[in-house]
Amino acid sequence: MKKIFIKILVLLPLLLGTAKMGVQVTMGADAAPKPFSVLELVSQYKTGTYGGLRLPQMNTIQRTALSNTYGADPLFEGLMIYNDSIHCVEYWNATK
Repeated sequence: MKKIFIKILVLLPLLLGTAKMGVQVTMGADAAPKPFSVLELVSQYKTGTYGGLRLPQMNTIQRTALSNTYGADPLFEGLMIYNDSIHCVEYWNATK
């Protein structure tokens, strides 16, 4: 009996680790996200509580160092930041 219990304890994490998992999140409301959303941000205009999305902030030197390090990675494309040197939202389009 003890050996079977030990085998189950060893195999259980392996079985759970292979299950496909997905997460969808809504922030700002007690509602499920739309089926096409991975992340849904909701401003509570009905209650008078307003808010928005705040992007990571960095200056031009930090942004350039980041793009020099990761710019060739295809997953880096589309990354958005707020550049506080020029007060502008920027995104990486795989070129500039």
